[in-house]
Amino acid sequence: MKAFKLPDGRGKAAKITLEMVRTIVQAAEELRSRRKRLRLKGFTEQLRKEHDTCLSKRKVQEVLIANNLFAARTRKRRPGFYQSLRKEIPNGLLSLDGSELTVWIDEEPYKFNVELSVDVKTFAHTAFSVGDTETCDEVIKVV
Repeated sequence: MKAFKLPDGRGKAAKITLEMVRTIVQAAEELRSRRKRLRLKGFTEQLRKEHDTCLSKRKVQEVLIANNLFAARTRKRRPGFYQSLRKEIPNGLLSLDGSELTVWIDEEPYKFNVELSVDVKTFAHTAFSVGDTETCDEVIKVV
C-alpha cells in the first residue's frame, strides 16, 4: 500500500494583509445577505478555492470576530446563567490606535500624538489621551 499524501499547510505562516481582510469580510457579508449560515470549515475552504486566500480556520475566525461577523465562543463549563452574561460585554473588544496631530498657531506647527480607544461592537469612542509621542504610558492611560 502507498501512503496517501494530503496537501498540508501547517507551519506556513502567512501575513494577513488588508486585502485579505477585505476579501474575508466581503465574502462573509455576501453569505449573510443570502441568509446562509457561516460555517468556519466550509467558509475557509470556499475562501481557499474561490479567492485564493490560504489562511487557517483560526485566523479566519479571528478576522470575522474582529469585524463583528462571528460570535466569540467560550467553553460551557459554568452554569447557564453565566452564558447570557458573557454574550454582550461593553468594551469587550477594543481597538486602540495612535496618530500624529499637528496644530498650527501663528505659523508654527505643534505636533501631538492622540491615542484613541474604540469599542469594536458599538463603535463608541471610549477613551483618548493626548501626549508628545506614542508610548506605552499613553496606551496604558487609554486602557
